[in-house]
Amino acid sequence: MDKHYFAAANTKDGFVSKFREIIRPEEAERIIYIKGGSGTGKSTFMKKLARKIKDESGSVEYCHCSSDPASLDGIYDIARNIAVLDATAPHTMDPVYPGAVDMIINFGTYWNEKVLKDKKNEIIALTKEKKNYFDRGYACLKAAGILYGDDNPDTDLANIVAEDIILTYCINIPLPSQGRARYLFASGISSEGVTDYLDTLMEETVVGISDSAESPIILKKIVDAAIEAGHKVDVYLCPFTPDKIEHISIPLLDLSFTTLNKYHSYPELYSLYEFDKVQRNSEASFLIDKATEEFKKASTTHKEIEAIYIPTMDFESLDVELKRIWGLIKSSD
Repeated sequence: MDKHYFAAANTKDGFVSKFREIIRPEEAERIIYIKGGSGTGKSTFMKKLARKIKDESGSVEYCHCSSDPASLDGIYDIARNIAVLDATAPHTMDPVYPGAVDMIINFGTYWNEKVLKDKKNEIIALTKEKKNYFDRGYACLKAAGILYGDDNPDTDLANIVAEDIILTYCINIPLPSQGRARYLFASGISSEGVTDYLDTLMEETVVGISDSAESPIILKKIVDAAIEAGHKVDVYLCPFTPDKIEHISIPLLDLSFTTLNKYHSYPELYSLYEFDKVQRNSEASFLIDKATEEFKKASTTHKEIEAIYIPTMDFESLDVELKRIWGLIKSSD
């Protein structure tokens, strides 16, 4: 099954990117970085490539935009070990191994610069307006973080439960491989509210852990044990508190762990560990909702910027580029 996730998040600490976690450059066959502005067709380009991969019965990981989940910021062809990533702000990236692994596509080649020059003042004004909305949204999330409250976990209880889980699910049985974790986001605080893709990320066996002061400690210990045993683990962080683990997937064991709270649940649990819930400040939830309102305004302004760029693009030539890139991807077979 295809996976859908976010590689960045709008958090209480501001914008946090984990794009380098999608695929590590030294392990990739190829990473294609797309450079270009709003409305230049980056997301559409990646959706078309993903359809070509799917037409060959391939599996794709879809990286969604943390501000507008309907838009893509990246795709990963699992079988070929090739990623295509939007490398423009706010998740700017540059090649690590140019030519050997990485290549750049400049979508700026396909726009009419003269028309954009004539729209300079409007583009600048709208870009500043969008930034202001994001700044207000991040201010709301920062304030919510202050109000959210301290967890004060029962560390002894968390350690006991974690050890029980690790033994029960045979997580610590050693494998002849090097373990590692990949850190992404299963959910996001976006212009559409709080969105998650948990149904595409969980394995066959799903263990629920109620949101509590102890749950992040338990999940961290599970991750550490799995890595030490040699597992490759997908770790999904909280989009509000990005240093907090919310979900884990251990593919080789066909096993996942998920945190259950007001923002996300999972319908078919193998088992559930329940703890005393942390009492959250209701004003913090209100501020998170206010942040999504600001992100929605930013999204509306972003679409106004796109409306300026779209008519200036030579999409026919971009389709020719799409065929060239698809040929490069196919040549790795």
